Amino acid sequence: MSLKRDLGWKEATSLGTGAMVGAGIFILSGVAVGKAGPSVMVAFVIAAMLEILLGLCYAELACRYPRAGGAYEYVNVTMGPLIGTLIGWSYWGAWLAASSFVSKGFGNYLHSLTGAPPLLSAVTLLLVLGVLNILGVKFSGVVQVGIVIIEIIVLLLFFALGFFHVNYSLFTPFMPNGYGGILAAALVGFLSMVGWDVIVDAGEEMKNPNKTIPKSIISLILMVLILYSGLLFVSTGVVSWKELGSSAVPVALASQQFLGNIGPTLVSIVIVVALPATANAFIISISRTAFAMGRNGLLPQ
Repeated sequence: MSLKRDLGWKEATSLGTGAMVGAGIFILSGVAVGKAGPSVMVAFVIAAMLEILLGLCYAELACRYPRAGGAYEYVNVTMGPLIGTLIGWSYWGAWLAASSFVSKGFGNYLHSLTGAPPLLSAVTLLLVLGVLNILGVKFSGVVQVGIVIIEIIVLLLFFALGFFHVNYSLFTPFMPNGYGGILAAALVGFLSMVGWDVIVDAGEEMKNPNKTIPKSIISLILMVLILYSGLLFVSTGVVSWKELGSSAVPVALASQQFLGNIGPTLVSIVIVVALPATANAFIISISRTAFAMGRNGLLPQ
């Protein structure tokens, strides 16, 4: 059994963007700002450099073993079926839990906007995404590209509208917690930028994987770094870093400064648009890991 190589650079990058640009940045940005202050942008650059180093390791393995399953497949080949089984089940379970969490978050945010039942919305989302993937990863990839384009446009608008309201005096002091604060924020940034590994999970469906996978991983991390840097620049420029650090909804708080009461609503809409792309990326990871384990006899074929 094998999979069709239908995904090019555009689809692969969109798949990874959907996994990375989820609700995490809208929450974790406040945590990172609370640790580093305005220098949080430097912390995210450090985090991106670490992501690229790790991404290059994944890309090297993906080029050697361009098969479905990602990390599970590499461990199974190099360390044997026992370790492969442990990693495969752990990986599969982690993505399963993550997709459930994301879908529930989608239901809650949609409920806050429209009053739709949260649980029904979450289940409906999973069913719709399941149907899209049954129709084929190429069709699913097209939908993913569309969602990601909307996300990028909205984040760029956030930067464009907020840029002219930035108060540069809020960037002083630039490093209120010193280098230790930057390193602590870099760890949070690293966690918020994880998700590009979904690309290697679908390695068996990549056209020319030796070029597509490394190119997609590096371009994806750099693109997300630019988007996050813009969001952090505006956020720390319109609200005190201490306020952002103590807020449960930092991006909504920042948007309220230059968009008024419509700001939090806009942020909720962005999250509702972003979460289906995140859930879709996780579902692809789940199914490809299960497929690889089934092919190797660790799950029913």
